[in-house]
Amino acid sequence: MATQDELLLQLETIASNLVANARQLQQVSSQICTQEELTPLQEEQDSLVARLVEIDAAFHLELSGGDADPSLPVMQRIEKRLQEFQTLNNGFVANVRTHQNLIQFESELYENPDKSIEAVRERYTTKTSKVRKPSRSRKR
Repeated sequence: MATQDELLLQLETIASNLVANARQLQQVSSQICTQEELTPLQEEQDSLVARLVEIDAAFHLELSGGDADPSLPVMQRIEKRLQEFQTLNNGFVANVRTHQNLIQFESELYENPDKSIEAVRERYTTKTSKVRKPSRSRKR
């Protein structure tokens, strides 16, 4: 079984590959293109997301229910790459919507990116505690 450090490095590599793939998707979709041009890139993205979720699950199993330290540099790099991926993917979706009459496929196939990436990203985001304002009691 892989160690926590090995799993984190795998997650970082996959996140980097997701960013590179999303850049290609966004670039191709910004021009007039066909579904055949986008399908291989979209399939690669789906494969990378599935692998990311799989490695993330293995990493959290290795933690034995504990939380990883989000201040670790590798965790911060993973978070940054996942945020970059989401930004690029949003650009891709915007391109598809903008060019829906020019791009020759159904845009709704790409409008709802896989929610699992958000669940994984949340684990690598430094969470800030929210300060609750004291509730005001109403005078009657």
